Amino acid sequence: MRSEKFLKFVGILLIVAALAAGAFMIFFCRALGPAGAIIGAGMAAGCGAGAGIVFVKIFLPDLAESFSGMLLFPKSFLKEVPFETGPVYALMRGPDPWKAEEYLNALPPEKKRRPEAVLARIELYRDVLKRPDAALSSAQEYLSLRGRRANPCGKAILMAFADLAADSGEAGLARDMLKRELKRPIYTETEKKEIRLRLDAMTNQTGS
Repeated sequence: MRSEKFLKFVGILLIVAALAAGAFMIFFCRALGPAGAIIGAGMAAGCGAGAGIVFVKIFLPDLAESFSGMLLFPKSFLKEVPFETGPVYALMRGPDPWKAEEYLNALPPEKKRRPEAVLARIELYRDVLKRPDAALSSAQEYLSLRGRRANPCGKAILMAFADLAADSGEAGLARDMLKRELKRPIYTETEKKEIRLRLDAMTNQTGS
């Protein structure tokens, strides 16, 4: 995370320097007459292009992800519609835990995507119904959503995915997901530290 912040800081300095150099070229070369003005404009355009390249490389991915999330998800999702987990966990502990799945399936779409609901579904499949393949699929589906926002359940879903994928013989998939999620700005520093520890442990186990 520190390296990402440092990279963005350097990127800002480069952009400011390039734009300042471009402005200087324009004003300096104007004093040399029409020919100088043309040369200055060309050099300023080069500086602007350099600033644009730095912006695209460093800042555009995060902006694109945030903007795409705004386009793809309704306001009800972006406002994080509250989801009460009590009923589903009560059904999971009851005599017929399959009713918990029926409960989750009957939720409206915006609540099905809530991380609390997704985590409850993963725990239902993994711990109660003993369907690790379904739990893995649920976790992967959630982690594939764009526009996700910070939520305490997010890290738990990611860790569950890593464990389930590794247990199913897909350790490489688990590592790739952990690496990808570390780049997202939706985890706290403490959560990212735990994710890195899990990634390091899996890398040491597999030797790659």
